[in-house]
Amino acid sequence: MRVICTAGHVDHGKSALVEALSGIHPDRLIEEQKRAMTIDLGFAWIELEGEIIGIVDVPGHQDFIENMLAGVSNLDAFLLVVDVNEGVMPQTREHLVILQLMGMQHGVVALTKIDTVQNADDIELATMLIQDELASSGFADVPIVPVSAHHSIGLDTLLDALRAILANCPLRTTLDAPILPIDRVFTMQGFGTVVTGTLSGGALAVGDEVEIQPNGFKARIRGLQSHNLAMETVEPGRRVAVNLAKIAKQDIQRGNVLSLPGVVASSTRSDVILRCLPQATRPLRHNETVKVFIGPGSSLARVRLLDSNELSPGHEGFAQLEFQDPLPLRDGDHFVVRIPSPSETIGGGRVLSASSPQRWKRNRDSVIERFQVRSTGTPLEQLVFACYEKNAPIAIRDFRNSALLDQAIAQQNLIVIEDRVIHPAVLQAFADDAQTILTEFHRAYPLKRGLSPEQLLHRMGRNLDNVLILHTLIGRGYLGEEKGMIHHPNHRRAITKAQQKNIAHLIALFEDQPYNPPSHKEALHHVDENVLRMLIEDCELVFLKPDVLLLRQTYREMLCYVRRQLEANDVVNIGELRDAFSTSRRIAMPFLDYLEAQGATRRTPDGHMLKSPNWAALESPC
Repeated sequence: MRVICTAGHVDHGKSALVEALSGIHPDRLIEEQKRAMTIDLGFAWIELEGEIIGIVDVPGHQDFIENMLAGVSNLDAFLLVVDVNEGVMPQTREHLVILQLMGMQHGVVALTKIDTVQNADDIELATMLIQDELASSGFADVPIVPVSAHHSIGLDTLLDALRAILANCPLRTTLDAPILPIDRVFTMQGFGTVVTGTLSGGALAVGDEVEIQPNGFKARIRGLQSHNLAMETVEPGRRVAVNLAKIAKQDIQRGNVLSLPGVVASSTRSDVILRCLPQATRPLRHNETVKVFIGPGSSLARVRLLDSNELSPGHEGFAQLEFQDPLPLRDGDHFVVRIPSPSETIGGGRVLSASSPQRWKRNRDSVIERFQVRSTGTPLEQLVFACYEKNAPIAIRDFRNSALLDQAIAQQNLIVIEDRVIHPAVLQAFADDAQTILTEFHRAYPLKRGLSPEQLLHRMGRNLDNVLILHTLIGRGYLGEEKGMIHHPNHRRAITKAQQKNIAHLIALFEDQPYNPPSHKEALHHVDENVLRMLIEDCELVFLKPDVLLLRQTYREMLCYVRRQLEANDVVNIGELRDAFSTSRRIAMPFLDYLEAQGATRRTPDGHMLKSPNWAALESPC
């Protein structure tokens, strides 16, 4: 399935030629039919050797240039229509410029109304002038076919020429998620909301849940139709009408993009390579406000030139576009730039980064180098650079070309972490950051084991999604882990001989009176706060409440007793626990409160009853 568009000056016979080729008159509005002039986009199709070729007919009047712009993106070829009597006119030139800016490479020129001239020399002269114009516009190889729509002269030759140029266009295949830039929205009685566009990327199917950007509205595909045929699935490269459920017509407008949820994002700032046209009447200036057209969508935008103060006609440079309204777009999209007043197509270019990671500083070598890689690097270099620039793991599903990703993993050492990919330099930077933070932490707290993953990520300014990266760094030896705490791989606790002696003395005191041990305050008479925290962290001592500590062995003995009592009698109280160990209420009550806090018991008037204990976890309280 291929789709082409018409182009050319008003009244040169575009719609009449489309009707002669297809049998379908593309003008659908009453006003168009009354004025015999195309105002908005029209649609038709022809069949060439069993293949359906969609046709988007565009208006040729300068007042409707924005409607023309909405119809010429994401297509395979163009059909430029030139009246043999008038030849190349202003809109002929502007349409050629737009087609070039939108990345169009293939086309055919139909030299129309040849039935109105008597001299063959007039046709030859018109052909020569058109050839000159095509050559200056970058379309020197485009064939020119003389035709008459009203007398069906040359139509077979024109179809042969279309067939030949389409044979050089690559077939659309399902390589990615479906992308449908919406160029028309309407309602049908009994069906509801319908949108149309030219599908690229991947297939759409009845029942699919879809998302409309930039507003993020969700909908479901109720029905699909391509050229009046109802279909269950539509492949990329077709004109398609999508009947949507769960969404109203007023929630969608031309320029919105339909895709699967999460595939397309909207942007208010993009990195681009921008060209000022050679025929522009003036330079394109830094901080100038222009109107940008991307696909069927458009928005006013401020141009931030990054390597100059202005772009002279015929020159190009790197820039950021800051959009007044969010636009749904993707890397590689072509765009056209027009000056709002006086209205003029002044340039265009290609999106390098759909959503710019930051507002770049101007005239910086590092920034210019980044843009050069994005603009001229090979697809492999650009993919690897994008991974580096992301500075975080990227979900494998987000890559548009899985074969290229596999190549990057094999040749450029991209690292796969479960369902994500990360650049090795990004992983190394993550490791360096973590090691720096841990070094400072160990210097301040030499006796602590380390930081929890959550604590470390918080200090790094990262979110919990990066826990997986921490585990990767631990597995690769960049970080160490002990009992759930992360430490620098070279960190070893430095306990002095004096501290070892004090620790031994304190443990002896706890062993001498295990069920009436020293309080927290008394323990600090023998060791400092850091050492005591270390003993609690290592589970040498179990912390029940701020002033109650137990030896690990003592804690386990009391836990074993409580477990037997609960399993035999369903209840245990403070008095029983106190008498069983000849301890005091100061120890027995916090012990049972601790079990309640862990969800093992619940308090009743008769004592603590069994709830839902995890005895294995309780036996290892640290």
